[in-house]
Amino acid sequence: MDDTGEGLATLLALRPRGTAEPLFCVHPGIGVGWCYATLCGALAPAHPLYAIQSPGLLPGAALPRSVHEMAVTYLRLIRTVRPTGPYHLLGWSLGGFAVHEMARILHAAGEEVGLVAILDSFPGDGERFTEGGPGAIRAGFLHELRADIEDLDPARATPPELWERVRATGSAFAGWEEDHLARLLDVFANSCEIIAAHRPGHYDGDVLLMSAAKEPGRSRTDADQWRPHIGGDLDVHELPCEHRAVLDPEHAGEIARVVTGHLARLA
Repeated sequence: MDDTGEGLATLLALRPRGTAEPLFCVHPGIGVGWCYATLCGALAPAHPLYAIQSPGLLPGAALPRSVHEMAVTYLRLIRTVRPTGPYHLLGWSLGGFAVHEMARILHAAGEEVGLVAILDSFPGDGERFTEGGPGAIRAGFLHELRADIEDLDPARATPPELWERVRATGSAFAGWEEDHLARLLDVFANSCEIIAAHRPGHYDGDVLLMSAAKEPGRSRTDADQWRPHIGGDLDVHELPCEHRAVLDPEHAGEIARVVTGHLARLA
């Protein structure tokens, strides 16, 4: 995919056909949902698969001021495809906070919620996204894109220097134009701010939590941070990877297998 046309659609159909309820996947902090395409091969084929991407990737679009505002906007979006429940939701990083809030809103409105799957998001992580200021946000941005920053001071780097590091990765973002990369960084910075400010509410239902066990500082007890915010069962699975590698093909198959099992039990 590229940075033009349908590739940046706010609701991106990764696999639009299927006879069962769709799975809606909310983007991580950088705002792009292409990463969820790695689930297509192993996820039960009956379920259509959609990625929700940040509207901020498009020129002139406003960025959300809170996770709650994001959740309300995204619920309005998925109802254009699925007017009624059950709703199956999955989110990685920022997306994990968003789907928890979306499930809370749906449940409070009396609508049926099916799967709520959170990929490596933890309430206690919020402050680390902004405590280092703009330099730390830039460093986090480059880290998530797997750019080399060993000899770079992100706080002092010019935008062209940042984009040069992104292009050197050879990733899908390497061919993006400068204005598109600037929007990508704006989306990431906004994501960091709203995660830091977010205080999860209470969702009175079950949650599947998948944790990146090799993320520096990650502990098995981190899952307990979600328990005050969940009224049902919390099913925890560990993945042998870092946070940024959760949806790499070698781990996406395990995620799809576990998610497929949960969807089968909800059918």
